Amino acid sequence: EHDVRPVETIVEAAAAASGLQGAKAPLLEALARHGVQAAWQLQLADPEDWQAFDAPIGLKIAVKAELLKATIDQGVPMSELLRHFLLLPAADGTPPKRLRSIAAPFLS
Repeated sequence: EHDVRPVETIVEAAAAASGLQGAKAPLLEALARHGVQAAWQLQLADPEDWQAFDAPIGLKIAVKAELLKATIDQGVPMSELLRHFLLLPAADGTPPKRLRSIAAPFLS
């Protein structure tokens, strides 16, 4: 199933997270000029596409992080232990805590 969120939503969140608010409008104009309207299209953009969008690397990375965050949030439900192991924020958004024990069965 495609992520149909508008690119404006993704770029706004990415610009806020990266502190690159000034680069938001030019990127949105480039996306509109190239017919990119939904998040799923951004997910499929390759390096040449990003070069055509002429976005700063920091904003590009923030957009990719925002797309990945949504993918993780909509994915398979995870236990808290698995979220910690993957260094993902808790379900309530708090940063991951240290694991309580070392479990490395491959070392034994």
